[in-house]
Amino acid sequence: MRWKTTDESSFALQPIDGPAIFEAVVDDEGASSKRQCQLTWPEIDDWLNPKAPQEFPGLSETQDHQQFSLRIILNLTREGWAKILSSFELHESTLDAFLDDNGAFGSYFYRSATSNRPVNVIKLVLKVPNKISIGYDAVSLAYNISAKSVTALVHGLEPAHWDTLVALLSQSLHLCRHPLLLPALMLTTHRKRIEKYRYDIDRSIVYLEKETGFGVAGFLRGSRFQNPDLDLESALVRLQSQQTELANLAVVLRFSEKWADLLLNSIARLSQSPLVCDQDAVLQLEDEMLHLLELPRNQVQTSLSQTQALKDRVQSQANLIFSLISSEENKISRFIAEENSKVALSSKRDSMAMKTVALITMVFLPGTFVATFLSMPLFDWNADTGGTPSSSPFQWIYWATTMPLTIAFMVGWWVWWKLEDRKWDEELERAKEENQRALGRTTTADSPAYSPGYSFDSRVS
Repeated sequence: MRWKTTDESSFALQPIDGPAIFEAVVDDEGASSKRQCQLTWPEIDDWLNPKAPQEFPGLSETQDHQQFSLRIILNLTREGWAKILSSFELHESTLDAFLDDNGAFGSYFYRSATSNRPVNVIKLVLKVPNKISIGYDAVSLAYNISAKSVTALVHGLEPAHWDTLVALLSQSLHLCRHPLLLPALMLTTHRKRIEKYRYDIDRSIVYLEKETGFGVAGFLRGSRFQNPDLDLESALVRLQSQQTELANLAVVLRFSEKWADLLLNSIARLSQSPLVCDQDAVLQLEDEMLHLLELPRNQVQTSLSQTQALKDRVQSQANLIFSLISSEENKISRFIAEENSKVALSSKRDSMAMKTVALITMVFLPGTFVATFLSMPLFDWNADTGGTPSSSPFQWIYWATTMPLTIAFMVGWWVWWKLEDRKWDEELERAKEENQRALGRTTTADSPAYSPGYSFDSRVS
């Protein structure tokens, strides 16, 4: 295997296509050294159980693999799990925890049945909730108190994240004998990725606030609708997406807070449990470990507060968008009402005109009837001879024809009117039934058991 030196290119530039390892040693004089490389699977057995003492840069003496203060392996295939778990004596829940999408953690203190030491081995398993924008960090480690050495399996780190972790480990070699150094540094790197993700969400919200001109953080003036071409429905979808992202972010942040609490509680338990006769070797590092965890834990708590503030800002934007949509609907409703008023006014005018025509017709109808009737050839007025006016004896034909036709017309009109009235009643009943069915579906959809709508209240998935 070829060990990688610090002046070589990073793993991010040379992607990890196999297991990567990191080892560190702190001797009794306080001198420390490290080395890292990338292995192939045939080399794993030789790395787990080297046949000869190993040399470390900066240390004059060779080291047996039992003397390593810290041994870490990153990235495993299915075939390598059992071998690493057995060789490193990791906790049996490692695989289940690593496959948990929701995050999992646990710390385990083992007492020795054949020794007077109350605690002989400490094991820790930790897996963060899966979030593609943040990471899938997982670690399982075992701390051998007698040898003061840590063996760990790290999983789910991208090459760039591994480089960052290695850089932090290189700066903290004097702490590598402490069992919680690795998870503490992983918390630091994970929190930085959380903050970057939160910042991206914040920028997205600020961009929408600038589009609406409302609620831009730090500005009390100019709260007006800036972009009249803003698609309100698209803006609502973006708000819902941001709300979902914030809910996921809150889950990861709360887990990180529990992560920090787990490490702090484990440190307290270490200080309270007599481990070995030279327990001072661990206790001397306690203050630095507490300092290492204090800032990330407080930053996680402030990030949680900031996430809640972002949720409130999203809710404020949602209220604004809903108000704008309601305003647009009111404008449309007013426009339709105005158009309907115009139509109603025009219809009223037409109705008045028709009434006027009907009235005039009724006024002249008697005179027209009289004039027409008297001008019929049924009457002889003898205007030329000066004789007495007379009527035809066949006048009865007019009345015998006109009256039945009039009655037949009125009866036909009455029958047609009744048929149309019945048809109208049937259509009205069908419309009522359809409305009732639609109302029933709406009531079912609005019931708590269905609840298809979206809520912009605070929530966490």
